[in-house]
Amino acid sequence: MKISKLGSSSWKDYRDLRLEALKSCPIMFGSSYDDEKKLTKKDWESRLSSKLSETLCCIDENDSLVGMITALYNPKKTQKHIAMIVSFYVVERYRGQGIGKRLFLALIKRIRQKRHIRKIKIQAAKINSAAIGMYLKFGFQKVGMLKKEVMVDRKYYDDVIMERLL
Repeated sequence: MKISKLGSSSWKDYRDLRLEALKSCPIMFGSSYDDEKKLTKKDWESRLSSKLSETLCCIDENDSLVGMITALYNPKKTQKHIAMIVSFYVVERYRGQGIGKRLFLALIKRIRQKRHIRKIKIQAAKINSAAIGMYLKFGFQKVGMLKKEVMVDRKYYDDVIMERLL
């Protein structure tokens, strides 16, 4: 298994993994399968070529994407020091093998290399105790709660806001 940054030429594989994530874990994301399945090739390519984000993926021995994580960099002058981690997902059959930890630490390392970044934010579904526990283990602190942040099948879910200062 290797971790690598995806470029726009990998848009189809990324799209397929992202749509799988949205379909299998709709509560964990701020977007939906129905919304993102409508995106065009150009939309997917621009996500992977933007200077305001970077996506890392874990690639197995068959060159299949089995995990992903993205950092968003804020372009606003007053918030350029903040990175936000989003779109974190590992294919179910690969969970429990340390892939999520490897992806997470690899992205943190890349973020730290950007010397102007002083804070990393992350948001997690309150019911996702495994993710929240991992974030706490790696120095993130809970700083707030977003009530009714995600609605799936007419049911609301809260998100925990976490951050880590660098």
